Amino acid sequence: MTQYTRAKPLRILDTCFDFGNQTTVSVPTVELVFDGGAVVDLDFDGIIILGSCLAFAANDADSSAGIIGNVQQRTFEVLYDVGHLFLGIKNRVSTMGFRGGAC
Repeated sequence: MTQYTRAKPLRILDTCFDFGNQTTVSVPTVELVFDGGAVVDLDFDGIIILGSCLAFAANDADSSAGIIGNVQQRTFEVLYDVGHLFLGIKNRVSTMGFRGGAC
């Protein structure tokens, strides 16, 4: 997204852009890739928030746990089966599920 002018951060969202003079905006494809091979393609609404910011907040280190927030989950049905260590994700096209371990 280097073709766009950066804008001031909005709270914890530190990657924001000024789209004010743009008639169209090109947003990259964003995938969440999980151990075990499951891949979740995010819709536009899960990538851009508040009209101009990437919907992702940084954490302190690459080794820190990431959080999939409600913005990314809006267009999905998500099943959390904590007892069986299972996470299921369903979008408009496909269903995927995988068993996890310790988070």
